[in-house]
Amino acid sequence: MMVVSVDWSLLGLGALVGVLIGGVFFAGLALGVRAAMRSDRALTILMVSATVRILACLGAAWLVLMLLGPWGFAGFGVGFVLSRRVATSLACGRVPAEGAS
Repeated sequence: MMVVSVDWSLLGLGALVGVLIGGVFFAGLALGVRAAMRSDRALTILMVSATVRILACLGAAWLVLMLLGPWGFAGFGVGFVLSRRVATSLACGRVPAEGAS
């Protein structure tokens, strides 16, 4: 029987980084959507925004994996999902767009 030892400090540090990166990711999403809604080139803005956000998130995840190992990476994933939950909860409280039901 194999015993797995959890490194709680790495898991917590990874979660903290995941929450921070998730916050930046979803703040960038909000800014990109706002900029796109005010522009004639919405598709271009959204594509550039998504590309930058995804590459930054993947780069941060790779760094966490390389520096903190698998426990830090697992914490990063948990932290990112937690920040997503907070972002969607905040977005649900917004006033709907004109014409939306």
